[in-house]
Order: sequence, then C-alpha cells, then structure tokens
Amino acid sequence: MKQKVIIFCIGLFTGLIIWFAYDRIDSHNSAQAYIEYLNQYENDEFLAEKKEQPFDAEALYKMKLTSKNGKEVSIKNNENIVFLNFWATWCKPCIEEMPSIQELYDKSENVDFYLLTYEDIDKATEFIENKGFSFPIYSYKDKTNLPLFFQENGGSIPDTYIIHNNEIKFHHLGAAPWNSKKVDSLFSKILKKNN
Repeated sequence: MKQKVIIFCIGLFTGLIIWFAYDRIDSHNSAQAYIEYLNQYENDEFLAEKKEQPFDAEALYKMKLTSKNGKEVSIKNNENIVFLNFWATWCKPCIEEMPSIQELYDKSENVDFYLLTYEDIDKATEFIENKGFSFPIYSYKDKTNLPLFFQENGGSIPDTYIIHNNEIKFHHLGAAPWNSKKVDSLFSKILKKNN
C-alpha cells in the first residue's frame, strides 16, 4: 500500500512538472506572438497626429486574402452584409467572443463573414479547427495589404466592422456577445432598407 502511495505521489509530481513546463512554453510563445504583433504596428510616426483616412470600400474589395485552402480571395462586393473581424490566436478576448460569432454565423443569412488574421493561415486554421469553429477565416499577411483606413485606425483586437452598401454601419473595438438580439435587430434593419 505504501509503495502505491509513493508511486501515485511521484506520478502526480511528474504531471505537475510537465504541466508547469508546458504552460510556461505556451505563455512564452503567446508573448512572442504578441511582441511581433506590436512591432508590426509600431513605427517612427507612433502617436504623431494624422488626418484620419476616410473609409474606402473599393480598397476593401481589392484587398488580397488567403483562405483556409491557401487560395487568394477578395471580399465580395454584393448585396450581403459584411461581418469583418480582426483577430489573432494569442488574443484571449478574440477567443472569448468566438463562440458567439459561431452562433451568429450558423443562423445568419445574407451575411458574409470574414475573420482576418495577420498570422500564417495554416497556423490559424489549425487553431480554429481545434476549437471546433467553422466560420471562414483568412490571412491578410501583413499590415501593408490592408486599406489605409484599417492601417491607421487598426491596431487593437478584436476589432469588428459591420459593412453594407460600401458603408460602415457598426464598429466595435473589443470582445462582444455577437449572437444577441441587438445584432439580429441591426441585421434586420440593414436588410430591410435594402429591400
């Protein structure tokens, strides 16, 4: 009996050491990804006053994205609502809002979803699939591929835009409960005006 207790304690201690080591490695990788993200948005003009860029829908439709299957695609310019969300695998608020985005995606008609990350598409796809999400994700690769409006107004994530008829109808910075009556009402209102 004493030997079983000793073996159990050794196993428990070993498990705790492995968990602690894995957690430290994961935290380090997340911190490195975050530093790379910040460096991408830092430049010599940080905090300098700039005239805000107007939203240019045509530039949005010309932007080149990489889809989950590695194909180059663009945002569709049609009658549908565009749900545009910027996220990253290391961003906890992004991950927290994803279940509500999935629920909204599952029930929404006439809405095109574009969840955009600067990260490698294979890494992002593996992450999303491991979490069990099926909404469409895309990589925009680097900031210079973004329209000027997003280059100058972006930086913090999650960052979400609801766009229709070449206009931003709603913008929200930070995580949100997207599968809500307010969003349903907004979508209905937008589509009703279109008919």
